[in-house]
Amino acid sequence: MQKLYYKSYAKPFVRVVCGIPTSWDTNTASTTRSSEIELVAWSPCNRFIAITLKDTWVVDVLDSVTLQHVQTLESPQNISTKGRALVFSPDGYILTCSSGGGKGPLGQELAVISWDLQTGGVAGIIRHQGPEWHRIRIHSLSYSADGKVVGHSCQYDNGASTITHMSIFIFDVASGIHIYTHSLNTRTAFLDNIWAHKESLRFATADWTAITIWEIKFTLDATPAKVETIPIPYHFGGPVARLLPTSYRLAAILKDRIWAWDAWESKCLLNYTDDMFSTNISFSPDGHFLACSTFRSEVYLWKESPTGYILQEKLAPTVNYSTSCFSQDGKSLVTWRDHAIQLWHTESSVTHPSTHIPKCIYHFFLDFSPNGTVVLVAMRGDNLVTVLDLKTGVPQLTIDAGMRVHGLKVVGSRVFVMDERSVVVWNLPTGDFVPNSRASLKDSLWAEKFNHVNLGWMSSISISPDSKIIGFVGGLSPECLYTYNLSTGKRLKYGEVRGSTLWFSPDGYTIWCAQDDGEAEVWEAEMVPTHSEHTRLTVSIKNPPEGYPWGSSCGYQVTNDWWILGPDEKRLLMLPPHWRSHEVHRMWKGQLLALLHCGLPEAVILELDL
Repeated sequence: MQKLYYKSYAKPFVRVVCGIPTSWDTNTASTTRSSEIELVAWSPCNRFIAITLKDTWVVDVLDSVTLQHVQTLESPQNISTKGRALVFSPDGYILTCSSGGGKGPLGQELAVISWDLQTGGVAGIIRHQGPEWHRIRIHSLSYSADGKVVGHSCQYDNGASTITHMSIFIFDVASGIHIYTHSLNTRTAFLDNIWAHKESLRFATADWTAITIWEIKFTLDATPAKVETIPIPYHFGGPVARLLPTSYRLAAILKDRIWAWDAWESKCLLNYTDDMFSTNISFSPDGHFLACSTFRSEVYLWKESPTGYILQEKLAPTVNYSTSCFSQDGKSLVTWRDHAIQLWHTESSVTHPSTHIPKCIYHFFLDFSPNGTVVLVAMRGDNLVTVLDLKTGVPQLTIDAGMRVHGLKVVGSRVFVMDERSVVVWNLPTGDFVPNSRASLKDSLWAEKFNHVNLGWMSSISISPDSKIIGFVGGLSPECLYTYNLSTGKRLKYGEVRGSTLWFSPDGYTIWCAQDDGEAEVWEAEMVPTHSEHTRLTVSIKNPPEGYPWGSSCGYQVTNDWWILGPDEKRLLMLPPHWRSHEVHRMWKGQLLALLHCGLPEAVILELDL
């Protein structure tokens, strides 16, 4: 059921009509950049965060409390714009970034650039020619413990064999001189970082049964030497595993499961299942926390306990498939992808039970009545549809649909509710309805089953303005658009689509299917049951003109920095971090804005006043 709030919020501009008052306590700050964020590094004192931006010549330094801009570091324009690794010196006074890609197809030389953070100027540029490469897989930077030497590792292959190669370049920081290069060739996988250990650098390789620790001394005649080999369970090995060097903890994704293993004690620390885990795994420097993102907009955060890692929180970033990085003290975490970066506190939340979010775009469905006086809400998979009066906040009607709701749409004075293979229609309540009334399947106008529908789940549903055609997007990858005759239940056409948000144009002649960024494919809508593919009229169009639900007909807009602007472009409200989403996961109705994205446990509706 939806919780209902009706109270002032940021007077006189906005009221929270329906939603959650404070669901974003753990996210303390967020910001967006004009270019995509590639690399992120924390300073040793935990006061600053450095980020590199794609296709630019700069590195931005941010305040780690507010994410406000502190400093911009510019690099010479003859250095490759592709940042590969980023690290602070042990004393925090120097920031170093590797760039370029060797003498490969792109013709980019390897370079290491350092900036003096006190002056903001370039402290040194170290150019060195790398080996011939086919593709580079891993870059890593590490300072020696005393900060006098920096090591740069580069994993690559030459395209001619299955053997992978690793070169470690050693530079003198003060003079900026390339001292020497060490190389190692092996059929095992290199893990993704090098680290300082006393007077040497160390790195790790892994096969399916063991990890091997290697060491290189800071001397001209040194060669990589094996330090130790540690057995691991078979499923932990491989190139996507993450190693915490300080305690030899290993984490890896295998199919729908994340594992964490203590190699020193031969102990399993975590065995957790989710069918949408990505390979973006990170440990806090002390190993007290472990984070892993999913292909949905969430990051799992685990905390160390005597029995292993336990789930601390499910964070909800505004983007899917984000990357995470812990502060040096482990008290904070940043997540980022594309143009957005968000800051979280690891100790500010409480442990939650291990629950799974459905594999879907929306947790619930919502639609407004044509006159905007009531809103209909249903949780995905639930059987109840609630009709709320937006002026009083009182439920007018609760419909027991008698089926698991997978779609909801209001057309005229009727509400259409759909499960995986049928649609049922009810009348909207009129002014003479008694508050808190209830209806069931026997009170419906009519129901219709569809032929050949058994997709298991659907991501979007829409009905033509004349109520003759119903369309939905669903199925496994690739998703498809299906249309049906609403009166006969017979399928009309189908077609593979890239988007997951569907609606009909106001004239009913075309169907729009949009991706998260608002770019839509345009398809024809026909009543002729040919069972053939739909005709795609336009491959893609950004922000289609009339009738798309995330566009306000009253001139309101949500900017890239999350401000809601009025028709006069006056700032009304900055959306809290948990309320931010891709534009297609918002819906406008006059002065009402509904927020529908994954990560919210219930619908949020804002009423905007000028």
